[in-house]
Amino acid sequence: MALKVVGDSMNIIAPEGAYIVVNRVEKELVPRAYYVFSSVNGEEATFKRWMTRPDRLEPYSTNMEHEAIYPEKAPVVVGRVRKVMLDL
Repeated sequence: MALKVVGDSMNIIAPEGAYIVVNRVEKELVPRAYYVFSSVNGEEATFKRWMTRPDRLEPYSTNMEHEAIYPEKAPVVVGRVRKVMLDL
């Protein structure tokens, strides 16, 4: 699956307007890997880096206003991000 990046919370590796390729089979969380996570109701998604100790969804951005998300329960994983594509 390919998704278009909206926003700048991951702009160090995927600027707004880039496309990310997501492997929907890979749902096992690996520290420091990149994933698309879904809200519980499935209406929203976010692209973040998975970090541990403590578990969190971490932005990777030049915009310091973005903060880590500390989930209260296991996050819903859509899939692991394997490629970033953008036009130059």
